[in-house]
Amino acid sequence: MKKPQRGRPATKRGAYNPLPARQFGRISDDDWNELKEAADDAGQSMVEWALPSLLRKARRESKGRTPGA
Repeated sequence: MKKPQRGRPATKRGAYNPLPARQFGRISDDDWNELKEAADDAGQSMVEWALPSLLRKARRESKGRTPGA
């Protein structure tokens, strides 16, 4: 006897869900390809290329905010 699967089944790509899930959420193919090409041109993985910029922005926006708030 087969066990029932747990959780909600993944949604199909279509009108409700037109873009594939990616590391940065659901973005257009054009935007994704532009980011991917920039990372490739730098000779880095997507995470290596994007992480420093994302951390700088996070730290800049969190100044003056109470930690954990």
